[in-house]
Amino acid sequence: MGTVYTHENFGTGSIRPVDHNVEALLGTQYQWFHFDRYQMQSQLLVYPGLSDAGRIRTTTKTTFTVKLANNFHTNFSFWDNFDSNPPFDSKRNELGVSNGLGWTF
Repeated sequence: MGTVYTHENFGTGSIRPVDHNVEALLGTQYQWFHFDRYQMQSQLLVYPGLSDAGRIRTTTKTTFTVKLANNFHTNFSFWDNFDSNPPFDSKRNELGVSNGLGWTF
């Protein structure tokens, strides 16, 4: 729980509209371990607008991690960003999938 200040730049070229917002921050996270080899983590962040009343942004992310040999691990993530009042011609939702390979030392 907290507050967030955002300074956003929109557009390309010489026309760059700017927006300044103060938002509240509410979040939760859940982590699940299984046999010390698998891990799943889910996160939800909600940003209700304080200076832009009625605007709500959310971010969700779920990551599944598998430990590999020699302290290596791989992960697969699915994420979603939502904005109830996006600027200009922007999309309300942005979805994505990512994959990573890491080493823990």
